[in-house]
Amino acid sequence: MVTKRPETTSTSFGGSTARFDVTGPIDGTRLAYRLIGEYQNEDYWRNFGKEKNTFISPSLTWFADNATVNVLYSHRSYKTPFVRRTIFDLNTKKPVNVSREPRFDEAFNVTDGESDIAQLNAEYRINSEWTARFDYGFSQDK
Repeated sequence: MVTKRPETTSTSFGGSTARFDVTGPIDGTRLAYRLIGEYQNEDYWRNFGKEKNTFISPSLTWFADNATVNVLYSHRSYKTPFVRRTIFDLNTKKPVNVSREPRFDEAFNVTDGESDIAQLNAEYRINSEWTARFDYGFSQDK
């Protein structure tokens, strides 16, 4: 039975997105892997600039008779136009009624950054009623 079907990954804003997700056992071992990735390069929805994102996430799991250990990592980098959504009338204290096209800042204003997450999860089944678990995580944003 095939459960994953083709999808459209295009956008109405112009550009494209590519994704992959592969997983499986490593022959001759008690290991399994998974690798997920995505690349996005699209025109920004307010008719200016580009939105660019990359994501990669490898993981590895070791299976023993009474234990499981997971090592997971993900890295994301992004670049998106910084948007001032609207302006306010200082007399009425209300937003000015404008269309979505105008930009109220400079074209070079871009928000960009990177984030990394690493995780280690271990589980040991002591018996049918007791399980010991250990989890560790690290996160960093730049």
